[in-house]
Amino acid sequence: MTMLRSYDPARFFKRLSKPSDSVTHEIHHPALQAVFAYWSGLEAAAGLPLRSSMSPMDMPRESLPRVFLIEFLDDEETYRLRLQGTYMVDAYQQDFTGRKMVDAEMPGISKSVTLKLLKKMRADRAPQHFYGPTEFRFTDFYTDHEQILLPLIDGTGRITMALGAIDFPGVNPGRIFFRH
Repeated sequence: MTMLRSYDPARFFKRLSKPSDSVTHEIHHPALQAVFAYWSGLEAAAGLPLRSSMSPMDMPRESLPRVFLIEFLDDEETYRLRLQGTYMVDAYQQDFTGRKMVDAEMPGISKSVTLKLLKKMRADRAPQHFYGPTEFRFTDFYTDHEQILLPLIDGTGRITMALGAIDFPGVNPGRIFFRH
């Protein structure tokens, strides 16, 4: 089942402090839930968390391998992967940290759900969640994925970065992936 959701951040800030929140339970993987809870607790302005209040050092340690950061570049549809957790490096068997999210630097990225979610996040100014099939992959270890993309703004209220986290259901990188 494919699920693509956009959320109203104002609604989240009112409710996410409750551990039994149903929105949080729509996110399947506990590490992604933890990242979402961390994001919802960040200092906010204009209804969204400030990029300056986010620090990977403050994130739940068990979530860090699944975390990624995407920088919004000046062009409306150009992004750079600023940080790629080790879980993603193992899954893709490549480290794309520092690369622009274009086919020339990340072959096949134009087919990814992530680019669609980034556009929607920018338009809706709201967090994004996806669970379903993936087309951007370099191995046959997985076919589905779950990801969240959470907007971060600068002091002017402009979205400048997305905090993301990803899971490939059923994949344990310690058992399947090998580092070279």
